[in-house]
Amino acid sequence: MPNWDIIQAVWPLLLGIAVLWARIEVALSKSRDQSKLNEREIGKLELKVEAQAVSAATQAVQLGRIEEALKGIGSTLKRLESRMTTSS
Repeated sequence: MPNWDIIQAVWPLLLGIAVLWARIEVALSKSRDQSKLNEREIGKLELKVEAQAVSAATQAVQLGRIEEALKGIGSTLKRLESRMTTSS
């Protein structure tokens, strides 16, 4: 026969350990969920950074084209000015 006095004495300790174990499992579960959420957010941020890099490269090309067009306009204006001053 089991010794009921020992079981009654140890029972609150076992209950406390079970509650502590349950709380730890809940905390670990929340931590895992947060980690998964963080991984998804990092993935989204990586995609945004890549999109911004592509956009920045496109804008750099466009800026180069604009600068070339402005240089061409400047050259044309200088030629017009020189023709106007020589014909006056």
